[in-house]
Amino acid sequence: MTLSVKDDGTFDFHHTKEGKEKNYIPLAKGRIKLDELREAAEEWYRNTSKAFENPMKITDQSLQELIFLIPKSQDLLKEFYARYYPIKRRKQIYPDSKTQRLMARNLQRYFLVGYADEVAGEEFVFAILFNPEDESVNFLFNNHGKCWVMDLTALASILPQSFEIESRYCYRCGTEVPLTSGWCPICKKRIRKMHTNEKKREIACMEE
Repeated sequence: MTLSVKDDGTFDFHHTKEGKEKNYIPLAKGRIKLDELREAAEEWYRNTSKAFENPMKITDQSLQELIFLIPKSQDLLKEFYARYYPIKRRKQIYPDSKTQRLMARNLQRYFLVGYADEVAGEEFVFAILFNPEDESVNFLFNNHGKCWVMDLTALASILPQSFEIESRYCYRCGTEVPLTSGWCPICKKRIRKMHTNEKKREIACMEE
């Protein structure tokens, strides 16, 4: 999947299949509200700065249900990302379902994995926090027992919230579908409805 953005904020989101047969399927077109994007990013930065002024302890209740992934070394962390999130031709390749299963099986090669009470005695400066309930991911920084969490989930939501979808297409056959329609008129696949008065706009060319 590729999201291409021009200097004026207009974007084109599409799916391309490579191989013996190349297939291009448009998913959505529109524009990014750059002013709103900047304001949201600045607000996230202010909130993050405030959080760093108030460190927590690793025993804090809010951390108890999260899984800690502590890199075993900087070299192994680099190897992990090079293997499962490689960059090819200036594009970062995200793992498909097969690669994700392989990554899960090999996770302990690269990380010390455990809950807060299991890693409290470890010396580390950085950890990836995984919430098994909603599968969100955040970063944690540790300085001699004082911890700060960087909310990556909020950061990742900033860009989609600034999207203004002007046209969208069926993810299956590429047919343009009205924003308020719940079905593709050609292949009859269900498409999530979109409303022009929604504050949060999503690229919704997927099954519900």
